[in-house]
Amino acid sequence: MPSGYYGLRSLRYLHCFVSLRNGFAALHSRAKKTLYYGMFITTVVGLIFSVVTQFCSEWLVGLFTKDSDVIVYGGQYLRSYVFDCIFAGFQFCFSGFFTAYRKSILSFIHNVISVFTTRIPLCYLATIKYPENLFPMGMAAPLGSLLSTIICLIFFVIFFRKMKEDCFT
Repeated sequence: MPSGYYGLRSLRYLHCFVSLRNGFAALHSRAKKTLYYGMFITTVVGLIFSVVTQFCSEWLVGLFTKDSDVIVYGGQYLRSYVFDCIFAGFQFCFSGFFTAYRKSILSFIHNVISVFTTRIPLCYLATIKYPENLFPMGMAAPLGSLLSTIICLIFFVIFFRKMKEDCFT
């Protein structure tokens, strides 16, 4: 599954490059289409990985170890963590889009908020409340990415509202 994650990251870099070309050329509608297509592609890929992993998570972990405890706990974790492939695609595409418009600070902001308000606290709580099961801990990543996606949507709406105001004043 790590290779799937890196595949999504590669799509992000491709998306960033295409967005940069359109953003710098002031082709805003094309840049938005690039964002939407990037989100669609990464969501479909993320959904496929998520469904497949539900059925073969222990087998995937078993590719890297023969320790039965690691395989069981790794499978629990992977079955929940894999949903991050769906939501991470959104935030990767948004980050590439914001970078294209020289607003990369927005990517930093949503990631910091996500890490310190969702990912770290939920992992900590999961280790206390569910010490014998790693599935809840794995949910921290997709929930953090979901929060990042919501923050990015807010930034996106504000960004384009401001862009329209600047164009017509």
